[in-house]
Amino acid sequence: MTRSVKLSNVTDNYPYVVKVVVPTGAWTHLDNMHEFHVRNGIVERYLWHRTAAGDILHWRFPEPSYAEFFIAEFGGDLIASP
Repeated sequence: MTRSVKLSNVTDNYPYVVKVVVPTGAWTHLDNMHEFHVRNGIVERYLWHRTAAGDILHWRFPEPSYAEFFIAEFGGDLIASP
């Protein structure tokens, strides 16, 4: 059985978006970002785009404090909030 998630539900429930650029091939960063979510009990929600400069990830969070903690650990910019 597969579950589909409506984009409007993700946008409503995870309104805080942090944009992070990860250099191409720097997958250790991505592993650490996944581990951050597991360590803090946060469900992962992100969009990923590949560019010539690197991978761009838009991580979504339900609370501003999660976004702030994420930025403190990995950098990035808060680009959306309610």
